[in-house]
Amino acid sequence: MQEKIHRGGLISVILSVLLLGVIIVSACETAFYIDFGWYEKEYEKYDCDDHTGVAIDGLMEVTRYMMSYLRGDKEVLSVEAEVKGETIDFFNDEERDHMVDVQFLFLKGLQLRRICLFGIALVILLAVLFKRKFWLSFPGIFIKVTAAFFILLGILAYVVSLNFNRAFMIFHEIFFSFREDANWMFDVNTSRMINMLPEGFFLDMAVRVAVFCVGFVLFAVAAAIVLRIFMGIKDRRKKKLIDYYEIDEV
Repeated sequence: MQEKIHRGGLISVILSVLLLGVIIVSACETAFYIDFGWYEKEYEKYDCDDHTGVAIDGLMEVTRYMMSYLRGDKEVLSVEAEVKGETIDFFNDEERDHMVDVQFLFLKGLQLRRICLFGIALVILLAVLFKRKFWLSFPGIFIKVTAAFFILLGILAYVVSLNFNRAFMIFHEIFFSFREDANWMFDVNTSRMINMLPEGFFLDMAVRVAVFCVGFVLFAVAAAIVLRIFMGIKDRRKKKLIDYYEIDEV
């Protein structure tokens, strides 16, 4: 019996981690794509039209195309915009080269979600086939795994808040160093992309992503709590029936 509980607990841990992966990627995707009006407000906040020479409406067209590209819906990052009265390609070759790497990360994130979903389905199938009652321990374990996630997220947020610029640099050094010729340093005097997406924009986006992650995770935790309460009520009713009919539980 103890071995079954132990195995059920291990299955619940695996499922919790996989589910958390799905939730985090989905929260990030939602933060990026749910409201393009947020981008417009950011461009107005940082006077991006003045710095780029492109009107806000033009920046929004560039943004929609860029975000479609990051999802893999566009093959090449090339979109024309009116810059100070002249219609030219908004992105230069160096920016396009960097965005290839950014797209790679985006697509890997979406792939990670698919892998997690497949893993969840596979683990549940195997658990059912081998009659492991993981659902008895899953709500409680998911809450514990989530609590650990929040602790790590809190520590990360605190460290990043101490020096966002340094954290931003480290992020690029970690995730954009897989190519020797990778370039992610641009001149603010020549790069329209950097003037459209200043450091303050990325700080605001980091906060936005964190809010969505917390919201999605809290919703999942609330669902787990409700499930745990329901299972507790069901378990107590079962015990009462067993006591009433004086039947030993197998």
